[in-house]
Amino acid sequence: MPGQSASVLPGAYAAALQEATAKASRRDTPAQALRTGGVIAGAVALLGLLLGVAWWWLAPAVPLYSLGADGAVGADPESERAIAQDGWFVLLAAAAGLVSGCAAHWYRRRGAAAVLGLAVGSLLGSLLGWRLGVLLGPGTDVAARAAEVGEGELFDAPLELHAPGALLIWPAIAVVAFLILTAVLLEPEEAELRRLLAEWPEHAAEHPAPWAGPAPEAPHPATAAPSPPTSEAPPPPGASPSAFPRKTDEQSGT
Repeated sequence: MPGQSASVLPGAYAAALQEATAKASRRDTPAQALRTGGVIAGAVALLGLLLGVAWWWLAPAVPLYSLGADGAVGADPESERAIAQDGWFVLLAAAAGLVSGCAAHWYRRRGAAAVLGLAVGSLLGSLLGWRLGVLLGPGTDVAARAAEVGEGELFDAPLELHAPGALLIWPAIAVVAFLILTAVLLEPEEAELRRLLAEWPEHAAEHPAPWAGPAPEAPHPATAAPSPPTSEAPPPPGASPSAFPRKTDEQSGT
């Protein structure tokens, strides 16, 4: 902190700088990276349970008209409820991506293992939410249900995801959110290192940089550049010229 930099001794400052540099450059071992990726993937995938329940609860039902043994047809061919089912899934998946990306960044601010675990967990969460929503919704055997309710009756169509690409919304938004936060926000160790480096000029005079070379030696008097000749002042009025002898050409260096 600027207010405390003056009280930090050069030795203590150098030790703090060395410690901050070591923390900022620390990297996970392969075992730690694998554990980090697994924890993130598992925790994010479990959010798929909430996605499936919310999708089943919020998505509108699509009514079907029973033809008895001949199956069923849409009760309202111009209805946009089927599109609304996909829309609700996309909105919920986008919200889950933002939440999981921010949570993963809070847990682990950087690293390929965190990004990979986030991407895998988000994709698994999307698949889990999709299948759970279908399972909670009306039965998928439309012919059997049409015969069960009888001809001329209305019943709800199964909950379906008509655009498979919606499954990629969650992992895409989660990874993008994680990378943006990583680029914008600094880890505490990096912030401390930058603070110490900003205070370096205050300690440079007493504690020079370890990568700086030795100070250059002063030039030898014999090799020093000669000073330029100076013009002589004229003798004062009334003085004899012999009292102020002029330099010869050899003495003046011309």
